[in-house]
Amino acid sequence: AQFSLLRTIRPWMSMSACPSSTHKAAEIQRLFEWLVGRLLDSGKALFNSSHIDDGVMYGRTTREAFQLENWTSWREPRGATSPSTISDVGPWEHTRILLASNASSDYIWYTTSFKWYDVLVGEAILEIETQKATAVSAFLEVDDDEMYLGSIHNHEHKDGNCTFNFTFPGRLLAPNSAMINTVHILIESLGYNNLIGRWGSSSSAKTKGITGNVWIKGKETHESITRCLNCGQQWFSQAGLNGRSDGDDPSPANERHGGAGAHSAHPCSWSSATFTVPSKGEFHTDQELLLRLVAGRGEVWLNGESLGRYWNITRRPPAPPGQLSQEYYHLPRDVLKVGGRNSLLFFNAIGGDVSHGARLVSTGLAPSKDSTFRDEIDCANACL
Repeated sequence: AQFSLLRTIRPWMSMSACPSSTHKAAEIQRLFEWLVGRLLDSGKALFNSSHIDDGVMYGRTTREAFQLENWTSWREPRGATSPSTISDVGPWEHTRILLASNASSDYIWYTTSFKWYDVLVGEAILEIETQKATAVSAFLEVDDDEMYLGSIHNHEHKDGNCTFNFTFPGRLLAPNSAMINTVHILIESLGYNNLIGRWGSSSSAKTKGITGNVWIKGKETHESITRCLNCGQQWFSQAGLNGRSDGDDPSPANERHGGAGAHSAHPCSWSSATFTVPSKGEFHTDQELLLRLVAGRGEVWLNGESLGRYWNITRRPPAPPGQLSQEYYHLPRDVLKVGGRNSLLFFNAIGGDVSHGARLVSTGLAPSKDSTFRDEIDCANACL
């Protein structure tokens, strides 16, 4: 046990504002070693953190809320194709594109086309020089035949250069002067290393996007082949994605397909769903609505407002194997249409059926007799 001097104060006066003439006599109070704080009024304990009555503790609980319905999906059109596309010799840096386009996006599409005259044997490599905390998806198109080369990410909390290598069969490159080879590259910025952002403590701005060279490397029968794709070659650079449009139904009519799995299992795809929030009864003012997502990596919009990124990335040990770093995402009440239909829009860069495991839950604090705070959505305020 510990002993300390506590000064009683009038409940309507703060400690700092209380004149010394109004202080009552100091009392010696017995304090337990696990005591964090206590509030006294005329010797009576109004609050004592070392003693909690039954029913005073609260835990965060969840329950199934509203159904996600009317799932549709469509693919993201590949490459820099929008009217705002910038054409230049070589690809532009991410922030430079945003400023020139008066846009705001974590995504940049790059496209370049070239002819190939060498017959490659074995595997070839598409090598892209970028920055850490970046994700890259790459596609190779040869006379309208498309191949997905993969998606690679680096999420180190560091600054610096990073090189991503995509391996593919060298025979896919058409060694024919009449055929065109096209590379489409989607760059995702995963943020900057510090809270200061793009500048940090440096006098020069940090860069994102394609920040170095892009190479194709392979082998002929007797020699190695290396070709630089941005050494004096035309590139198209575009801020943002192609597949999103405004309105209640955000999918292009000619691409729309019923069911989330139809296109969403493919990389760089879109999905949408709707749900209705009743005006009374089922959604109380002390409840918050959460969206559970366990598949894919991308961005989600509620009624046209971006809610930010989602990612099914797992935690490091000692967390249990396969445990996601976050699976619940907050749907702000001021964006919800209470008493009407709400729309959710998902972009998924890496593929996987977004609808798998997706559900809506309501959450709030409920009285508990357990002295340990229980939180069914993991850590307190994780999604809030």
